[in-house]
Amino acid sequence: MKLKTYCTLIIFILFNCHSILTIRLRGVTLEVIPYVYVRNNEFHGYCVDVMNEISKIAGFNYSLYVVPDGHHGSVSPVGAINGIIGEIFNKAADFGLADLTTSDNRKRYVDFSRPIMNLSVSALIHTTNAERVDRFRDLSKQTRIMYGTVRSGRLRDKFADARDSYFKKMYDVMKVHNTFVANASAGIRLAKIDTFAYISESANNEFIAANDCDLVSIKSYSDYFKLNYAIALPKGSPYLSKINYAIQVLETEGLFNKLKAKYWRTQCNLSTGSYYLSVQTNVLLFIMILLSLIYSKH
Repeated sequence: MKLKTYCTLIIFILFNCHSILTIRLRGVTLEVIPYVYVRNNEFHGYCVDVMNEISKIAGFNYSLYVVPDGHHGSVSPVGAINGIIGEIFNKAADFGLADLTTSDNRKRYVDFSRPIMNLSVSALIHTTNAERVDRFRDLSKQTRIMYGTVRSGRLRDKFADARDSYFKKMYDVMKVHNTFVANASAGIRLAKIDTFAYISESANNEFIAANDCDLVSIKSYSDYFKLNYAIALPKGSPYLSKINYAIQVLETEGLFNKLKAKYWRTQCNLSTGSYYLSVQTNVLLFIMILLSLIYSKH
């Protein structure tokens, strides 16, 4: 082989060794604003920003595809696993990235990273009704404002299994008055037009309230309703430790708080009490409510 050929080969290797050695992972996701959404054929959102930073620290590139069946993931009575959890369990993807709650049941099939968001439960309520309710617990002490959560959602089961007297009382009230709603969209609508408090995951209600100043989100700080969003990986994944290390670094740098401020930035004019919605925010809010008709379960 001539010297020129050797030199050409060496130059090619030097310029391409990085791409050859870089790990390339395939992730599965689900569009739920503001966590993940597509704009101009590119993925954006809180979770995407988080993964972009993780990939820089952990040293890998990645691509995303939307889960075909449109579900976060659950297990049927006959043991079939669907959604993102099913894709991970069946090794179709290297990781799952979405507003994906950790649970003991899901941990039977996949591993989860350190949390990328900590959240609780909250009540979405009209500002005029909020004057009568200062704390989430106050809902159980009054009868004027009705409240409810999604009929088939995980929160209903949490209320039903609660041992705390006031959570149990709230469940009994919801059951007696049949104030469970079909989906998030119905709950949001009732909170806006009626004397009703829609109970959902705090991050979702806070996003709605940040973009509609007729509504406020009253959060519960009870340990019983502490929830986490995390990245799902196959059992025994060699990338879990790298991703966990990156998340720990990002926690120290305060990235999650910065991203929460970015995506949950209020559109309200707090100084005058008036509000406005930008065209972009209106579109995102509409899409989120539309998607909630389909995805009422996490």
